[in-house]
Amino acid sequence: MATSDGHTGTGHVLLNRIASSQFALVLARLNQAKGDTFVIHVAPQYQIIESHNFLQWAGFQRFEAPCTFHNPRFCFWRELAFTKAGTYSSDEKSVLINNAFEGFSRQIDHLYGAWETFDTILYPLRQEANPLPIFGNSVDISANAEDLPGWVDEVKAHDLRRLESEKKGLETQISDWQKLLRLVTATDEALVDSVVFALECLNLRAEKTERAATIDVKASSNDMKFRFGIEVTGLNEAIKKRSNKLTQVLQFEQDKDDAEKTILLANTYNQRRVSERTGENFTDDAARFLAPHPVLMMTGYDLYRLIVDVRSGTKKREDVVAMLYTTNGVLQYL
Repeated sequence: MATSDGHTGTGHVLLNRIASSQFALVLARLNQAKGDTFVIHVAPQYQIIESHNFLQWAGFQRFEAPCTFHNPRFCFWRELAFTKAGTYSSDEKSVLINNAFEGFSRQIDHLYGAWETFDTILYPLRQEANPLPIFGNSVDISANAEDLPGWVDEVKAHDLRRLESEKKGLETQISDWQKLLRLVTATDEALVDSVVFALECLNLRAEKTERAATIDVKASSNDMKFRFGIEVTGLNEAIKKRSNKLTQVLQFEQDKDDAEKTILLANTYNQRRVSERTGENFTDDAARFLAPHPVLMMTGYDLYRLIVDVRSGTKKREDVVAMLYTTNGVLQYL
């Protein structure tokens, strides 16, 4: 379904209005007999011919008459979404539409500047490159028959509100446990994110380092008594002496502040069931390579079990943090 001109209908509802230095932008809902449409109306702040070409390149169409929202000026419009006749729009999807509009509005000036450079360099190829749409095709965001509109909140029973609150709390707990389970399954960024979350469960302030850093995560206690630098890796074997992770850890160990504790955390055998991970996680050669240095070597499964113990009350957070800080060599989980 698509509108004929982005303006003709039985009524308009202004949803959002944003002004950049170069453009005035409006997100509106157009009411029509065949359903509602969500439309962006954009007007240049100044009468710049080049900006007209830019908006057409971005997939907008020109409305020749005065625009409802930019009157007396014309505008360029683009439909983002629609609802079918007899339905209302999904509240969740409507939020996503508004987020898309705000994101585009924040970046439109930068995009216009980039387009000018693009246009200057690639002018001979314009017919091949044009148009390059910013948004995809208009999408149906009609609510499903079983969905409830947001306005039913005003008549919700107390018991329903309580149950919804309990459900939200349970969903949050489930999500947290799922993040922790990635300590025994994941690699790359997903594993690093789970390590950060696990450290936060120990009341440590943890954050990922910049991509070019020697290690992946830095963490510390609130009083800065305990500070950690952690290299994280996931692989389907043990850490061997030839692993470049040993070199990275050693480099950090040499460059770091003396008060920082270096940890190599490896999610070894991450494609096997935990019950089948019977081999060594760090080979003897790898352990000997780091033995002269106060480096802790542990697995993702070790960290997972420690967090489970803390959450169950078997271990205290502060005791686990102190143990991680003072232990060297391969961790022997107890």
